[in-house]
Amino acid sequence: MRSFFAFEIPDVVKNELESLLKPIRQLFLPLRWVDINNIHLTLLFLGDVEQKVIDLVKPKVEAICLKTNSFNIVVEGGGFFGTGKQPKVLWAGISGLPGDVDIFKNTIGKQFEPFKVKLEERPFKPHLTLGRFKDRPDEKVFLKCLAELKYFRSSAFNVNELVLFKSDLSSKGAIYTKIFTCNLI
Repeated sequence: MRSFFAFEIPDVVKNELESLLKPIRQLFLPLRWVDINNIHLTLLFLGDVEQKVIDLVKPKVEAICLKTNSFNIVVEGGGFFGTGKQPKVLWAGISGLPGDVDIFKNTIGKQFEPFKVKLEERPFKPHLTLGRFKDRPDEKVFLKCLAELKYFRSSAFNVNELVLFKSDLSSKGAIYTKIFTCNLI
């Protein structure tokens, strides 16, 4: 099962993002936009993991979460991954993450080591994926989009639960299903 751990974004912030994105969508960038209801903050991508592994690791992840404080964050600014000439992903930034979020992420990841789950090795760059580029955008339009993102700041919100999602890919985009949630303290 293709899966990942993430923090959900509250509806009020999704509505703020939707207000931001409405005029940006009118720029007709060559993007495949992420459905606003699918926007989340990925903590750890697991890839394909068997259900029996998930079942064995779940109690350990729950115990880790119960030792981890909830925290407040803000969606702020934005940018892109890739190069200016060939951007790949348009994203909104995150500020306010506690410094120990990397330790939290790595501690959860270590629970999968005995099962030979190959975890993503890239450094954690907290962001919300807004869309994926299908083609190279017009430079002026792209710069206008980035200018719109630059000064965005959402309402602050509390992150108090971690969710394991299953991801099924389809021609209409990914379909996410909650497998389990863990409360933070």
